[in-house]
Amino acid sequence: MRVAVCLVGNSTFKLIKKQHPEHNIRLNFKKWHNRGVRHGGIALVFLASSCLGCILEDLRNDVNVLNSTSSQLEVDVKQVQTNLENVEKKLNGSITTVSEQLEQKYDAVTDEIASNAENHLKLEEKVDDIKKELNTTITQLHMKVGLVEENLEKKYEALDNNLQAINKNLTNLDGVVEELQEDMEDKFEKVQEHYEGELVELENKLEALEETQVKLEKRIGELEADKDNENGGTWRLGMNINPSDGHIFGYTVGWATGDNIGSEEEALTKDYLSGGVWDEPAKYIAIVRHQQGVLDAVKVFKFRYWGASLYTRFGTKNQNPGRQIVTKGGPIQESISVNATNLEDDPIFSVDGDLAFNWAFGDNGCRIVLTGGHLSGANENDDNTHGLGNNYYCNPITNNRFSTSRTADASVIQDCSWKNGCREDDVKVQGKDHGHKYKNGPVYGNYAIYVSMEAESFPQPGYTLDLEIEM
Repeated sequence: MRVAVCLVGNSTFKLIKKQHPEHNIRLNFKKWHNRGVRHGGIALVFLASSCLGCILEDLRNDVNVLNSTSSQLEVDVKQVQTNLENVEKKLNGSITTVSEQLEQKYDAVTDEIASNAENHLKLEEKVDDIKKELNTTITQLHMKVGLVEENLEKKYEALDNNLQAINKNLTNLDGVVEELQEDMEDKFEKVQEHYEGELVELENKLEALEETQVKLEKRIGELEADKDNENGGTWRLGMNINPSDGHIFGYTVGWATGDNIGSEEEALTKDYLSGGVWDEPAKYIAIVRHQQGVLDAVKVFKFRYWGASLYTRFGTKNQNPGRQIVTKGGPIQESISVNATNLEDDPIFSVDGDLAFNWAFGDNGCRIVLTGGHLSGANENDDNTHGLGNNYYCNPITNNRFSTSRTADASVIQDCSWKNGCREDDVKVQGKDHGHKYKNGPVYGNYAIYVSMEAESFPQPGYTLDLEIEM
C-alpha cells in the first residue's frame, strides 16, 4: 500500500480520521517535535494512497477558507489601523491641549507661589517689627507702671500724713468750736441787750421824727402861703466850687456831712459850703456857672420829691446804693450868656437831661451829673462818667476815699474809658484842684449851687450873685 505524507492542520486531521476510519491514520508528533510542530499547529499525516484524492479536495476547501479568512483579516487589520490612527490623532490633540493647560496652570501656580513667598517674607518682616514694637511698648509700660506705683505710694504716704494732720486739726477744731460756741452765746446775749437798748432809742427817735414832721408840715404850709408874696421867693447859696483855689471838694469832702467850708466873705470866689442852707428843705435847685460872682449860665430844676434837704439827698443813707435821679422833666429854666465860652464840653451846660446825685460805679463816684451824658453801670469800673465832685478811686457807697490821686472838683464831658486804654494822663479836668495823677486844665468858671422852696426862676446872665437872692 502506498503511503502519502502531508502537512495538515489539526482540524483537517480530525476530519480525515472521521471520514476514513478504515485506514490506519495517526499522527506522529514525536519525530517533528524538535522542529516546532505541535498540536493545534501542523501535523504530519500518513495516509493510504487510496484516500489521497479526497484529502486533496478537502485541502483545497481549507485553502479557500483560509484565503477568505486571510482577506477578511487584512480588511479588519486595515480598519483597526485606521481606528488606531484616528485615536492617535485625537490623543495627540488632547495631549497637546492638556499639556498647554498644564503649562498655563503651572506658570500660574509658579507665580502664585512666588507672590506668596514674597508676601510671606513681608509678613515675617511685619511680624518682626510688631514684636519689636510690642517689646518696646511693654518695656515702656513696665517703666510707667513702676513710676505710677512709686508716685501712688508717695501720694498715699502724703495723703496718710494729711489725713493724720486733718484728724489732729479736727480734734483741735472741736475745742475751738466749743470755745466759739460759748463766745457766740455770750456775744449774742450782749447784742440782744444792745439792740433792745437801740430799739428803745429808735422808738424815741421815731417820736421825735413825728414831731419834726408836724413842724415841717406847718413850715411847708407857711412857705406855700408865702408864694403870693411880691418877692417870688428867695434863693440861698448852699455851695460854691472853685476848680482852682487850692481846696479839693472831690466826692468825699463836705457833701455827705454838711460841714461848713470857707467863709461868707469869699463864698463866691473860693470853695464854700453853708451847713445851715445844706440842712434846709428845698423844692428847687439852681446850678449856676459864674465868673467871680457874675452870672454866666444857669439851669433851674424842680426836685422830683420836694421838701428834703441837700444834707439828706447827699447823706450816707442815700449813698447806698446812690445813683438817684432827683429831678423830672429836665430844667425848667436854662439861661446862657451870649459871651459864655467852653460850652462844648461843660459838665452841666453841654449835656441835656435831669440831675442825678451820688452816681456810684465801681470804685468811682460823681456827686452831680446829668442824665443826658454817659452814665456808667453800677459795676462798670470805666472811670468815664464826669460831672461835679468826682473821685475815681474811692468807695462811693461808704464815702471812703482810697487815695486823693484821682479826685477833681470839676471835670469836663469826654469819652475816656479806662477799659478802652484811656489812662490818667488822658483824663481832662478843670483847674488845679485835682489829684496828682491828672494834669491842670482850663477853668470854665465857678459852679454855685442855690436852693429854694418858693422861687421857680433865677436871674439872667450878667447878674451879680450874693449869698441870698430875692426874686
